[in-house]
Amino acid sequence: MPPESRASKTSNGVSSSGGRTRWTIISPFCGKRGSKGRALGPPGRRKSAIRSAAANAPPARPRPALAIRVRRSNSITRHYAREMTLPQLSLYRDPMHRLFASIHDVSPRFEPQVDALYDRLSRLLGSPRMAMLVVPDFEDDAPLSANPAYAAKLRGWADAGVEMFLHGWCHRDDAKVRGFMQKHMTAGAGEFAQLTRDEANRRLTEGRKVVEDAIGRPVAGFIAPAWLYSDAAKQALTDQQFALAEDHLRVWSPVTGKIVAKSPVITWASRSTPRVLSSLFVAAAARAAPWVLKDARIAVHPGDTSVPSLLDSIDATYAKFVRTHTPSRYADLLA
Repeated sequence: MPPESRASKTSNGVSSSGGRTRWTIISPFCGKRGSKGRALGPPGRRKSAIRSAAANAPPARPRPALAIRVRRSNSITRHYAREMTLPQLSLYRDPMHRLFASIHDVSPRFEPQVDALYDRLSRLLGSPRMAMLVVPDFEDDAPLSANPAYAAKLRGWADAGVEMFLHGWCHRDDAKVRGFMQKHMTAGAGEFAQLTRDEANRRLTEGRKVVEDAIGRPVAGFIAPAWLYSDAAKQALTDQQFALAEDHLRVWSPVTGKIVAKSPVITWASRSTPRVLSSLFVAAAARAAPWVLKDARIAVHPGDTSVPSLLDSIDATYAKFVRTHTPSRYADLLA
């Protein structure tokens, strides 16, 4: 067949091979032959073929604004990859594997950092489906009740779907004698680690009122600073009928005493280089086997925003878990 005839058969940008239609790109930069090696004839015919191909080619599919490389695994060793947008990820997630994202230490004291974390997590999750842990008066120096502008911001986030938890009263541990966890695993933040039942009830009552007045609805539950509770504090949670509470290893309902989720919290520490390195190691280990955690809880703190390596790790960890776990609300655990 002469070159001219070949050009006419591909001038619409389509060729047929074995009963299957295949698009070919005819480029003005490919000299005397097309991109698939087809001769396009004399210069005049080549230009005509290029114009015809451009006119008949299907419209270009717009590239999604946010795309992620996704791997779907039918077994641990067999993977299939494709490019997908966040709404399409639900087709590849196991609905029984849930992701619970949270921002701790939400307070006027850390307004810029919390804003940055909210924007970051909303982008990574594809929605504001996360929890915020609100401190009514951080270190007795940042009262939420005296900051109506920040209260209005919290209410706006709650209206957008963010779950609001009470997170202590002042976050500070005032105990004179501290246990091992208080000494070595927190930065003086185990506020509820040694409280009596009466004192815990007082702080829970006053803190709950401040946060609920700000957000205009009941809080989703209570999470102690540093996830540390005295036995008396747990009894106070039952007295106050909080719907949910969590520690490092589980989520439970103080109303019924039922454990509704079991998994370690993935979080980061920014207070020292050894803590930064250890938290980076733990997060990397979690990313290596995300399917191990049926209910994955990933928590971030305002201090994380000051360490670039932690932010990179946070991005990588959420991006990994969002492929296999469905971003969920803590309230879903009670359904």
